[in-house]
Amino acid sequence: MAQSDSPLVKLVRGLKLKPFFSAALLLMALRAQGDSSKFAPYVNSLPQSYDCLLAWTDEERALLEGTDLGEEKETAAAAFQRHVEPLLRLHPDTWPADRCGAADFEWACAMVQSRAFHLVGENWITSTSSEGSELYLIPGIDMINHSTQPSRRSAALKLVNQPLTVMCGEPLREVTLEGYFAMVADRDIAAGEEVLYFYGDLSDSQLLQTYGFVESWAAGESNPHNTASIPSELLLASCEAMANALGLLEGEPAPGGGGKQVPGSKGRSKGSGGSSGSKGASGSRKRKGREGDEGDDDAAVAPASMAARRALLERLGLLPANASVVVAAEQPLTAGLLTIAQVMLMPPGDLVEYAAEFGADLGPGRSAADSTAPGEARGLLGREYLDDRDFREAVCLALLKAVQARLKQYGTSWEEDEDLLSQHAAAEQRSGGSSTQTGVGTSKAGEQSGGSSEGLLSWRAACAVRVRLGEKRVLLQLKQQLMELLAEGEVDEEGDEEEDDLSDDDSLSDDDSLSDDLADD
Repeated sequence: MAQSDSPLVKLVRGLKLKPFFSAALLLMALRAQGDSSKFAPYVNSLPQSYDCLLAWTDEERALLEGTDLGEEKETAAAAFQRHVEPLLRLHPDTWPADRCGAADFEWACAMVQSRAFHLVGENWITSTSSEGSELYLIPGIDMINHSTQPSRRSAALKLVNQPLTVMCGEPLREVTLEGYFAMVADRDIAAGEEVLYFYGDLSDSQLLQTYGFVESWAAGESNPHNTASIPSELLLASCEAMANALGLLEGEPAPGGGGKQVPGSKGRSKGSGGSSGSKGASGSRKRKGREGDEGDDDAAVAPASMAARRALLERLGLLPANASVVVAAEQPLTAGLLTIAQVMLMPPGDLVEYAAEFGADLGPGRSAADSTAPGEARGLLGREYLDDRDFREAVCLALLKAVQARLKQYGTSWEEDEDLLSQHAAAEQRSGGSSTQTGVGTSKAGEQSGGSSEGLLSWRAACAVRVRLGEKRVLLQLKQQLMELLAEGEVDEEGDEEEDDLSDDDSLSDDDSLSDDLADD
């Protein structure tokens, strides 16, 4: 925005802040200069109001209860007071206190958050590109809207790293630029057609948090980049409940086992899963040893505690410590998610072999990050090791319980949110699409719905409902995939269907009950 060699830019860069805050402070300083700044026409054209989450009231944020945006985060005012204000007061000529307060900082953050670009630099002559860490505010171009739907998009933004000579300024003069931005048409654009650009693979939550909007989709369609999270603690609690139900924590082997042999456990018979499948008089199960010999009872192997299993998963990079497991719409049921439940529920004997194969080189205080590439995990098992029906059932039911518990964290059900949007669409048609930008209101679904008595939601309330539905859809897709996996092998050799542990309703709903073994207390 400002010249890279200007005193202001040098001052901001000297503060050694992250690009986001550097851009925000730069914009604050230019705004404080008023009409004396040569960037005043652009700064004055920026909106004074905004819909990104920085501007939402506590009442409006309550509409996001249960979503990934519902957690309490430090406000812009608090961040200003703790981190920014002390720096600005060291440079009162650049950031005068009467024009650079907390409200001004929030405005600048909102402008950078909703309008700035992260770009890849491209040289059209050499056909080379480089990833940049800088943020750019680009007048004019920052007004172009986004679409996730490829058929609606018509242009792409590029940073061109090659000289360009133009005539500009007052009086008009020749200026040579080191590089420039170009919005390039991807296809023919009809007269009067809105130019749409792709901001990136962003979920509804990310779009709302950053830009203050959520796209509308036709019935049955949704953002393919949506995600939902399952807190690690909730996931582990569901696995522990299943382990208790199986008697695993007392050293009693789980039914079945891991299915296929754990990688590295040479000689294990496929499908034995560490158990012979028949229970002896002592209450323990024999497991096949290496090369098919009878080995020690699983009960003789000290069962690893849930804490030990969790630590192993964290060391292998399979479980984020004190965080959440992210589930994506593209593929909700991943090998990583299955492996978490498999490790938490596998019999002690199998766990010993698994740890030896994948975790022996990880000593105390070390993690998988010390020996694997960033973003990679070790010890993935997944569907390939779920041949044993009993073990597959235990894994699926534990994960299903976690999904059900996660769905209950939202303030509304899937059906209520669907009804709210349906009423909203009908009300918009009646009123000519006059949805208000702010406000919460009430409806028959309760204050938390964010609706009005006529069914017309405020802009922000409608966005919140769409975010809730987007996350719930991902969780319900995960639930459906788990139910399908659970149903595999439910037909015996004679072709007779065995009794299912879940209800037969496979419809997209979040109120199906689980089996009695995992019923809520």
